[in-house]
Amino acid sequence: MKKLVILCCLFHLFTVTLVGQTLSVFDVDTSGFPTIKAKFFAFDKDGKQITNLSTSDFQVKENGQLRNVTNVSCPSPIPPTAISSVLVMDVSGSMCGEGLNMAKAAANVWINILPFDKSECAITSFSDDNYINQDFTTDKTKLINAINSLVCIGGTDYNAAMIDPPGGGLLIAQRGKHKRVIVFLSDGGPNFEPNTSQIIAMAKANNISIYCVTIGMSAPQCMKDFANQTGGLYFENIRTKEDAENCYLRILQIAQGGEPCSIEWQSGVNCTGGEINIYCKHIPYNINTTTGYKAPASSIAFLECRPTGVFFKNKPIGVPVDTNIIITARNADFNITNITSSDPNFDVNPKSFSLPKGYSIAVTMRYIPPDSNRYYTTITIENDLCQKRYLAVGSFIKKDVPPKSTLKVTHPNGGEIFVIGSDTVITWEGVFQSEKVKLEYSKDNGNNWKLITDTASGLNYNWKNIPKTTSNQCLVRATHEKGLTSDTPEIEWDKCYGNYEEEFPYSIQETNDGGFIVAGYSNPMFLDVKVVKLNSIGTIEWEKSYGGNNDDCAKSIKQTPDGGYIFTGYTNSKNDDVSGNHGREDAWVVKLSATGEIQWQKCLGGSEDDEANDIALTSDGGYLVACNAYSKDGDVSCHKDRFERENWIVKLNSVGEIVWQKSYEMIGASSALAIKETSDGGIIYTISSDFKYLVIKLTSNGDFEWETSMPGDDSIPFSIGETSDGGYIVGGTTWDNSLNGFHYPNTSEIPSDYLLVKLGKTGEMEWYKCLGGYNYEWEGNVCETIDGGYIVVCTTFSNDGDVNGNHGGYEEEDRMDYWVVKLSISGDIQWQKCLGGTREDHASDVKETSDGGFIIAGYTRSNDGDISNYIGQGDYWIVKLSPIGGIFQQDSSDSNFSIVAPQAATTDIDMKQVLVGTIKDSVITGFITNTGSYPCRIDSIYFEGADKDQFALVSGFPPFIVDSGNTKSVEFRFKPTSVGNKSSNIVIITQADTLRQGIIGEGVIQLLSIENKLIDFGKVLVGSNKDTLAIATITNIGTASITIDSTKHNKPNDYDFSTLAGSAPFTLNADETANMDLRFKPSDVGRTSGVLEFYYNGVGSPAVITLYGEGVSDTVSVPYDFSNTTGNVQLYSINPNPASDEAEIEFELIESNRTQLIVTNILGEKVLTLLDGTPELGRQKITFNTNELTQGNYFVIL
Repeated sequence: MKKLVILCCLFHLFTVTLVGQTLSVFDVDTSGFPTIKAKFFAFDKDGKQITNLSTSDFQVKENGQLRNVTNVSCPSPIPPTAISSVLVMDVSGSMCGEGLNMAKAAANVWINILPFDKSECAITSFSDDNYINQDFTTDKTKLINAINSLVCIGGTDYNAAMIDPPGGGLLIAQRGKHKRVIVFLSDGGPNFEPNTSQIIAMAKANNISIYCVTIGMSAPQCMKDFANQTGGLYFENIRTKEDAENCYLRILQIAQGGEPCSIEWQSGVNCTGGEINIYCKHIPYNINTTTGYKAPASSIAFLECRPTGVFFKNKPIGVPVDTNIIITARNADFNITNITSSDPNFDVNPKSFSLPKGYSIAVTMRYIPPDSNRYYTTITIENDLCQKRYLAVGSFIKKDVPPKSTLKVTHPNGGEIFVIGSDTVITWEGVFQSEKVKLEYSKDNGNNWKLITDTASGLNYNWKNIPKTTSNQCLVRATHEKGLTSDTPEIEWDKCYGNYEEEFPYSIQETNDGGFIVAGYSNPMFLDVKVVKLNSIGTIEWEKSYGGNNDDCAKSIKQTPDGGYIFTGYTNSKNDDVSGNHGREDAWVVKLSATGEIQWQKCLGGSEDDEANDIALTSDGGYLVACNAYSKDGDVSCHKDRFERENWIVKLNSVGEIVWQKSYEMIGASSALAIKETSDGGIIYTISSDFKYLVIKLTSNGDFEWETSMPGDDSIPFSIGETSDGGYIVGGTTWDNSLNGFHYPNTSEIPSDYLLVKLGKTGEMEWYKCLGGYNYEWEGNVCETIDGGYIVVCTTFSNDGDVNGNHGGYEEEDRMDYWVVKLSISGDIQWQKCLGGTREDHASDVKETSDGGFIIAGYTRSNDGDISNYIGQGDYWIVKLSPIGGIFQQDSSDSNFSIVAPQAATTDIDMKQVLVGTIKDSVITGFITNTGSYPCRIDSIYFEGADKDQFALVSGFPPFIVDSGNTKSVEFRFKPTSVGNKSSNIVIITQADTLRQGIIGEGVIQLLSIENKLIDFGKVLVGSNKDTLAIATITNIGTASITIDSTKHNKPNDYDFSTLAGSAPFTLNADETANMDLRFKPSDVGRTSGVLEFYYNGVGSPAVITLYGEGVSDTVSVPYDFSNTTGNVQLYSINPNPASDEAEIEFELIESNRTQLIVTNILGEKVLTLLDGTPELGRQKITFNTNELTQGNYFVIL
């Protein structure tokens, strides 16, 4: 009996350009330095991984230096794991153009490389909705057609991309027959935060790995979570077609179980560290790639010198002085060939030697002081690897200016061009690396200078965000100041003043003759005011006591314009120097001559206790006195008639007569503590009360301007001063452990910190700092210094936290030291110093002196430590610290450099009419244009105005750079929440400017309601059809009739869905619904979707309904695999499929009969006969040339 067996297999012939040969290197491992390891993928022109590799196939360079490749290994080839992949593609409006082209190119590479004899693939896309472009198939033609037909429309909805029916990627992927993989690509943030937890849970439940790819932006956190929590990976900031293709190749290889190859090479030492650029080339295929890594510390070769610099201070002239320097070779062997000195007064021996890695040698540096001037030298250690420079200085500390400056600005040094907002590095040489310099810049060839920083060190400074100053006459200046060879100033002199009785100074001021005036009290039996006049080195010029037969105390003293002095405090006396006391304790103001004689005195107060805390001079020749008063009579006319202490401000004329007085009403007792006249002629003062701690600003007449509260609930503002920027600095004590930075030891007893608060011109708080340790910091004073920073003194009990060097003894009261703190303009500690001995040392006042040093007043009971001439029972202790602000040397750029501004132009945007409750995304092509000659950096874009929340940025997120002559497109969103016109300002912050453009839109009411957003036809046999009759589609929800001009079936499937009845044109009256007869007639197996569009003359046209159905077959086919077929013949496979130049057909014969193998077109017409005869039995292959065939689909029939 004759048996005819016909086995058919369809293959497709077409011409395609596969991805080029590629190489990618990643995951660089430096842990085994100098051995560097990395992973890589190399692919041939067919996208197959290249694994037959050797070290000779590769060339590796680091920063241009050729490296020795020591090992290349690849895993043994294994058959790729079959995968069911879904390519989820963003087709929102922002993808139009290059973005979609990149996505299509990457997807085409995936399809062309994926082995369809095992795997399957599906294509979905999304915007505000999702679209099934192609369900799982092994047909490359269908997949490529689906990819190439993608078009941009709508917004960006990640839920639609992943979980919304009918075409969410996870819904498609969960039917995959093999290992399930999603590749999710997007170029913009979602309309709203997606349901990340649901997406991840669904992926895990269905064993789906999600790989995420972002074009031109960083991956949103939700995308990172998708990948990291489902076993995928994420790839971000893809910017070229080649990058996108390589990314998909890498994902495909990993998804199919492929492992990367590894490469190792021997790196070398470098002298600077930083980023190491890698160039890797595969020589046989002539392909290369670049990547990089941060140099590990173990790769940086250097000579370590200890100490880091040498300072020969106050050495005898002409007498050689030797010291040792320990030089250690780090991370490499060094061959030192010579050591030279830039100054002949210094020398180093030995000058040449070899130093193996990790070894040290002691060399001797000799300095012979030729005179009492200051000399610098640069010691250069010449060697075969990395040059080393070492600084030394010899000097008498009292000399101010070196005879020859060694400080040199090396960059910028003339001719450079910097764009506003960019960064550059300022470099200098000629001082110790650890020494600080002040850096300034000028835009007018050095006529005026502005501070960059006053704490630069390390011989370089990263000048970030170059200021908005355009000029071609710019210079940078470096200044090396006094005292900076040490981290803290030294005690220049200290003196104790006393008469074997307790004496306490509250206030000190430098006088016009360079000396000092000090005021406080002494206590022979009752307190007397004690005023001491000192010269510049602390020698007493005169000393006076003032008062009567009861307690008298001075709290504040100032020098007056006539060369005399005025002090204030309190008196309980009514005789001797005191007259006019009103009853008990009065505020006391005393005017002295230049030699201390009383010129006039005034008691201020009433019948109760009244006390003055501070006095300030006014520009009209009068005085301001800050007091607290219990009295409600006498001089006190503004007390609020309560039985509590009240703050009291008194304005006096030049002879002490009251001009006016004020009391600021508070809850609870209050005191005015510190007061100053401001530069605008007004008054600033501080108040402490039981419930509130204030700074008050008054006019010159005492009228209220503003108030501001100190931070914290338990603080006392002891001092205040106006700052050079027009603001204020306030210092005091706080017990509020809720303040940020408060030093709280977590004990039941809460200590105190020194609280420093910087206020703006109108009292707004700019910053505050809690200074101190974990014990008590108390009272003291703060003032601004000439460099714009601040000097603080207070009493400390601590020796931890910010405090170091306390001299305190065993008893609690003996742990008190002066604590001096120098802070930068932003409140950062530059140095701190504890002054005192092992007994009680209490600081009260500090001032910067005219020579750049500091003068400090306080009280001591110590007779050791820093105190050298203690008298007894408690002394005035005055400490002068050496200058830190004078100039030793200075250098500026040799010639001018330029600062230039970029120029950008932007446009207004009209988003037109949008239905309320919907979203419209629009890509504004060329929204930003760089109209200048330099790159323009866009730092941020945001919205302001009443309707700002109705607009949003979708893609084109800053920061980014627009090159000269180029434009940048940005995607905007309008999402009206109500009817009416909406407007906002778009604020565009560039590195040089702030641009503002208008954006408008109108929210309009919806006229059409979609009754069925998704019409699901279910499963339908291929070739048959299913009709949905009289289904509700859209309803007119307006009040007037609407004409539907046309209806249209559209992509992705516009051929399997059709309208039987109800097509446009038609008119819908108010509240009328359009019912339609629709048909689904699947032409192929698988899930598919299309849309039905309703076009009308109105906003929101077209209204869109999604149509979904699944084509199914009544037969079961297994593509290319007929191993289970019974009979005489078996047809196994056609490879490759699609074919290009030739194809190979594999089949097997079991019985010997006449056999035909022919090729037909899709009409069944024979186009080729490959076999006609009686071949040998068994499995065999036939290869044939496909160039004889035209492009198309063909059947092979055996």
